[in-house]
Amino acid sequence: QVDPQLWDRHNSDQSLLLREEDFREPGRSDRLRELWELPDENTRRLVGHLILACLSEPDQTPRLADLVPDPSRPEVRPLSRHEQAKVEQALRPAPVAVSPTTTLLPPSAANLPLGPAPVTPTSQPPAPLFPRSTGNSLQRRKRPSTQPLVLYSLIAVGMLFIGSFPLLLLILLAGGPSSETKPARTGLVSQVTVKTAPHNDGSGTKPAGAAAPIRQTWRVSPGGLSLPEAVQKARPGDIIEIAAGEYTLRQPLVIDKSLTLRGAGRDQTRLLCWRPDFVIKFTGDGQWTLQGLTVEHAGIQWANVVVVEGGFITITDCVLTGGLRDQQSEQGGNGVWFTGTARGYVARCLCRNNELHGIAVSGQAQPRLEDNTCEDNTGSGIAYVENASGTVRNNTCRNNGIDGIGVNGQAQPTLEGNTCENNRYSGIAYFENARGSARNNTCRNNERYGIFVQKGAKPMLDGNILQGNREGDLHNEQPSWAER
Repeated sequence: QVDPQLWDRHNSDQSLLLREEDFREPGRSDRLRELWELPDENTRRLVGHLILACLSEPDQTPRLADLVPDPSRPEVRPLSRHEQAKVEQALRPAPVAVSPTTTLLPPSAANLPLGPAPVTPTSQPPAPLFPRSTGNSLQRRKRPSTQPLVLYSLIAVGMLFIGSFPLLLLILLAGGPSSETKPARTGLVSQVTVKTAPHNDGSGTKPAGAAAPIRQTWRVSPGGLSLPEAVQKARPGDIIEIAAGEYTLRQPLVIDKSLTLRGAGRDQTRLLCWRPDFVIKFTGDGQWTLQGLTVEHAGIQWANVVVVEGGFITITDCVLTGGLRDQQSEQGGNGVWFTGTARGYVARCLCRNNELHGIAVSGQAQPRLEDNTCEDNTGSGIAYVENASGTVRNNTCRNNGIDGIGVNGQAQPTLEGNTCENNRYSGIAYFENARGSARNNTCRNNERYGIFVQKGAKPMLDGNILQGNREGDLHNEQPSWAER
């Protein structure tokens, strides 16, 4: 199963198998990539955990009990789908940098839904529980680890060439990389919580007759001004341009003043955070723009990726990925979460590989969602709950673990021209007392129904194309309603 020449090719007087640069930049390591591609499943798991440990903070290095649940059996804990995706992404060659993109002006916030009316489609499981709160604090368990990096390379060596599981246990007990040897990542940045600065008169309001403030542009680059520094220095209305590169936040970023964050393109600018809770949270009554970058939660604890609690935000041409769900506390897992009274416009974004929903809308939030792709999420591609509303137009929701679009509670969004396909349950599903309308959507090749309407829900359905759904195109538990 293992190429015996691996040892001959890579062993030297300076290293057993892996070198210092392999730990510092696992994404550029041909050796780690070669080990990852070996057919032995236990070896792949160990290499995957090694790569994730190299990318994580020292106190997030897993312990023996985390990786080997049963010491009596030579079996390493499998990687989750999201951990595998992070390993694959880490080993993916870095893109070539390009110049920043042109600013897109935010559109208006028009997005009022329509009211209920008739419908016609045995039974689908209820929608998953939605997170009750963002949980702005979490008791973090510190895991001190003080051993040199070479010990982790011994893990792979022990499995590949010695085959001794007791040796593996002893090595794992030693722990992971130390804080002294933890590599610094390109563009490493620190935490900042931004507070809106008052005007010069101290009143917090603009004096009569005063000139409008000049918008200033701040430029973030690897080795230069960090993103938190730029956010802290910027005044409301300023623009922050983030050059191509990878940037790691030491702590989640909270912004409560109006700013534009503009990357060089979603395949060029990557913003990562390993900490729990969220990567970026927009709060207050500001107006924000997030454009042209990938925002990813890369840690192993629960988190949403982007949270919007109020104001109006425009998110365009972004990738939002890596949200993790804590099932016990029912927190985290969303690519984008609109809550409270938030409004906004999300367009041409890719929301994928999140452990709950690609885009979640709760409270009284009313975003407009257009031309997005929500795929490979464990929950639904797009989910509405509580009293949320808004317009969902021309989105593609596919290969999600529950529904393409799920509407729960008393939510009443307007769904128009969306394509919902190859989802595990239904293309579009209405639960509880949901209302709203679904017009001219295409729901095809879903594992259960094209459109599912639970008893109590009363959406208006009109002109939808339903085809190739395994258990039926329209399932309606509300017999007094019919599709027009």
